[in-house]
Amino acid sequence: MLQEADLAAAPLTITSSRERVVDTTKPFMVSNIAAIMKSQHATQLGIHSVRDLARQSVMKYGVVDATATQEFFRASIDPDFERMWAEIATQRPIHTMEQGIRRVLASSDAHPWAFLSDSETLRAVSRCDATLTTVNLENHLRTLGLALPLGSPYKDMLNIAILQLRESGYLEILRTRWLQSGHCRRAAAAKRFLFPHQ
Repeated sequence: MLQEADLAAAPLTITSSRERVVDTTKPFMVSNIAAIMKSQHATQLGIHSVRDLARQSVMKYGVVDATATQEFFRASIDPDFERMWAEIATQRPIHTMEQGIRRVLASSDAHPWAFLSDSETLRAVSRCDATLTTVNLENHLRTLGLALPLGSPYKDMLNIAILQLRESGYLEILRTRWLQSGHCRRAAAAKRFLFPHQ
């Protein structure tokens, strides 16, 4: 690691492979793996969970390359997820969340497509577009934290701040405000949320 930054702040899943190269803070959020797809495709194919997605062959799907979600499917020994990894490995790489969402939006009845990623983020996206729905991978919680260079002098300070925010309930208020509030009441707001770089 080049140690050119003091902190990485993103929906960063805490994993054993990441812990080998960076220090992570105490978790500030718990999430899950989910899939986002067009609602009509989920209904037509009877998809109510990520396992349902694994057990069908009509809808194709993918993940952002080099992420904890990709690593989960690549390393899984569960037969459903091994099957999903075989499918994911045949898809062209997805490099950003935005690219994955665009691919879902561009999918058709003839070629339905789903995108797998962090459940909190995907649920926020589907709240902004009524044509989309998310389904979860049950019983697979993941913790999200901040990443710091190994041995960072800021780790203890950030851990205490995260614990104080969690204990006071303020982290939940922020999560609700950002991920569950009506921040995309208008179509223009939804578009800015889905595609901030346009």
